[in-house]
Amino acid sequence: MYVSIVLLELMLLVTAIVNIYTNRLVNRKLKWEAIASFSLVASAALSEAVGTLTDGGPSALYYLHLYSRLVEFCCAPFIGVMVGITFGWTRKPLIPLTAAGIHAAFQLVCFPLKLVFSVDKQNVFHRELLYPVYAAVFLLSMAYCFAAILQSNRRYHSGNDSVLMLTLATMMVGIVIQKASGGNIRVCYLTIAVCCQLLASRSYQLSMQMDGVTELLNRQCYKNCLGNLHSDCVIIFFDVNKFKLVNDTYGHAVGDFCLKQVAEAIQEIYQLHGDCYRVGGDEFCVILRRRVELLDKLNDAFQDLIKQKHQEDCRIPFVALGFAFYRNGHSDIQAVVDEADAMMYQNKKMLQSEAGKKSFL
Repeated sequence: MYVSIVLLELMLLVTAIVNIYTNRLVNRKLKWEAIASFSLVASAALSEAVGTLTDGGPSALYYLHLYSRLVEFCCAPFIGVMVGITFGWTRKPLIPLTAAGIHAAFQLVCFPLKLVFSVDKQNVFHRELLYPVYAAVFLLSMAYCFAAILQSNRRYHSGNDSVLMLTLATMMVGIVIQKASGGNIRVCYLTIAVCCQLLASRSYQLSMQMDGVTELLNRQCYKNCLGNLHSDCVIIFFDVNKFKLVNDTYGHAVGDFCLKQVAEAIQEIYQLHGDCYRVGGDEFCVILRRRVELLDKLNDAFQDLIKQKHQEDCRIPFVALGFAFYRNGHSDIQAVVDEADAMMYQNKKMLQSEAGKKSFL
């Protein structure tokens, strides 16, 4: 039975690697990070299987048993880190990678001293004094994985993703079952493999929903959201002032940089309270669903942040905005959109008249 489970794990992971390698929707960075994650899971699962099957076996298999355990103990903490980096969001991925690397070095130092685990002359595996250190590091790496993935959900969706929560819960249950059974029920890596497949599928879906430059939700998502509004909200439109002049003066690379800066400002201010979209070349939208009473404060904070970015880099233009309230069952959505759009262009003209022709405002 156990051999069958391991074969299924390996076939599942090989399929995942081939799938993501041949998927044209996946960017190069995500592709190679995902392949590294799946390969780590496969290496740890295979090492665990070799160690389990050779435990108590013939003495001729002693070194195979011994070194397979070492490979598993070194690889396992890297799994949570790499899965978190691949399918989550973190500002400084080198920190958890370095921590996992330090743990691997710790295992190599402890290996000849038999401080974490040992294999006796009868070829039987034993946990030693510092084994809890390995267990703690592995669990911490999985906690990092969960935190990074949940942060990604907040960054891109701003709401609860029930499928994601169930995926993470499934991964946790598999880990708990194996740890609680003392390793007698070995389903940890199988569960991680299945959940990695689900996380990869989620990444494919995100890539189809996200704008490639700004990583905000794209225009199609915006249209679908407008067609399915069933609650009160505020629709806010944004337009980058004289964006064509920025492109013509500095080039499209700087233009894309400016769009990313504006998108980051929108996310930083509004993402906890609504959904953020890029709806056109230099046009953005926020559908504010929560904390509508903070609208004026949020708008002021956004304009202050844009001014700060402009002071740091004068190539970054100012941004005009306009908004309108949608009352479910009482408002016509197109009329609300037109009202917000008209207010935005009025604000745009005011900013341009104040700035004159001396600045990209």
